Amino acid sequence: MTATSQSRIFLCDEGPIAQTTALQTRAVFPGVPFLHAFHDHLMAPGASVSFTLTPSSSHFLLPLSGALHYTDALHEGHYIAAGQAQVINTNALSKCRIQNPFGNDYINFLHIQIPGAAAEPTGAATIITYDDVNLHLNRWLPVSPGKNEQTTASALLSVAKFSGRGEAIYTASSPRNQVLVYAIEGAFETAGCLLHARDGLLLSGHSGIEAEALSNDAIALLLELYCQ
Repeated sequence: MTATSQSRIFLCDEGPIAQTTALQTRAVFPGVPFLHAFHDHLMAPGASVSFTLTPSSSHFLLPLSGALHYTDALHEGHYIAAGQAQVINTNALSKCRIQNPFGNDYINFLHIQIPGAAAEPTGAATIITYDDVNLHLNRWLPVSPGKNEQTTASALLSVAKFSGRGEAIYTASSPRNQVLVYAIEGAFETAGCLLHARDGLLLSGHSGIEAEALSNDAIALLLELYCQ
């Protein structure tokens, strides 16, 4: 760490939870600047729920188990499965509907909302199939495209699966950016902090971030927020 490096842990047991018969929602990183929301959803079998897509934002939908069915006013219904993500850029207030297509099983997915979306047509959506984490252990695999000459993305989303005691280093594009680490499965030691499943870690002022898995088949998500 440098003199300006900071870290903050968001424990799973302390996060606010909203509960209905259709959906359980855990707010993982409440109050973090440059982030509208980071919600971990558990949806009941056959349930269907409407979500508000806030304007001037990028929305990431990322199934963790199962698949979800997505529809909105501009897009015909389609499925998004584990191993895929959907990025929705919107510059106007709109609604979408998400359904659990399984009659007997719960599904688990993340809905991440980031301010400062690219000035694209309202509701522009892209489905991304990212590399199989089982074939690339101990590596951070990009889920969404980062900032480059063709895009004004405000964040980079990555995922990694680890072998027992496996390690991976993530290099932030700037120490001024914020990096959020979310333990999906298993336990980790990251930047000197211990994370268990569904714990989150906010890092500021870090450039090289080392994560070491403390259990087999541990999975983590990493979100770098461009804060310049």
